[in-house]
Amino acid sequence: MVDAWQPAPSLLHILAVIAVACVTVSLPVQIVGMIAAALLSLQVGGAKELAVIGGAMVLGAAVCVVAPLFDTAGTTVLFSLFGRPYTLEALLRGALTGALVANMMLWFACLGALVGGDGLLRCCGKAAPRIGMVTSLVVQMVPRLFRRASRIRAARKGAALAGAGTTLSARMREGCAVFATVAADSLERSVVCADAMESRGYGTGPRTDAASSPLSTGERAFVALTVLAVMGVGVFATLSAMGILPSAQAELWMLLAYGLLAFLPVLVNLMEDCSWLF
Repeated sequence: MVDAWQPAPSLLHILAVIAVACVTVSLPVQIVGMIAAALLSLQVGGAKELAVIGGAMVLGAAVCVVAPLFDTAGTTVLFSLFGRPYTLEALLRGALTGALVANMMLWFACLGALVGGDGLLRCCGKAAPRIGMVTSLVVQMVPRLFRRASRIRAARKGAALAGAGTTLSARMREGCAVFATVAADSLERSVVCADAMESRGYGTGPRTDAASSPLSTGERAFVALTVLAVMGVGVFATLSAMGILPSAQAELWMLLAYGLLAFLPVLVNLMEDCSWLF
C-alpha cells in the first residue's frame, strides 16, 4: 500500500498533482483530481474521511455560488441580485474556482494522511530543517486542536460545566468556553515544547537524523510514472500552445495524462488488494 511506503515518493506525487492542477485551467481536470483524491482518502482513512470529503464539496459549492456575486463580467445574465448581474460566465468561472478549492482541500488531506508531519520533517529536515519543522507542526496542529476540543467538551459535560440549553446564545457561550480552554492549553503546551527543544540543544549544532533506507523497486517505479505523467501534461500543453496539436485533442490527452497521475496511488492500492485476494 502507498501509505506503507517512505514519505518521499508520496510527497513528490501529491506536490506534482497539486502543481499541475493549479496551472491547468480546466474544470474536467479539477473533477478528475477530486475523484482521485476522494478515492485515495477512502482507501487510506476509511469511512471516517467522508466528513472531510463532504466538507470539501460543500465549500467548493459555496465558492461556486458566491463567486459570481463579486464577478459580474459576462454577457449571459441569469438574474439580478441587489442590482448586480449574476451571469453564466461568472458562474462557470466560479465553478472552476470552487472545484480547484475542493481539489486542493482533498489532496492536502491526502498529504496529511500519507506523509504526515513526521514524514515532512524527514523529507525536508536536512535541506531546510526550520521549514520542515514548522510545516510538520502546522500539518499536525489542526487535527490536534480538534481532538483537544472534543476532549475538553466531553470533560465539561462530565463535570456538569457545559451550558444547558439549545439556543444560539447558549451554544455560543459553550463554544467560547471551549475555545478559551483550547487556546490556553495550546499556549501552555507551546511553552513546554519550546523548553523541551531548548533542553535538547535544538539550534546549537547540526541536525542529526536516522539514515534513510533506499527506495524499493515499487517506489522507484511510482516516482518514474509520476515524472512521466507530469512530462506528458507539459508536452501536450506545449503542443497545443504551438498550434501543432488541435486544442480539443490536446485537452483530451492532457486529461488522460493527469488522470494517470492522479489515480496512480489508487491503482497501486488496488493492485496490492488484488494480490492478497487472488
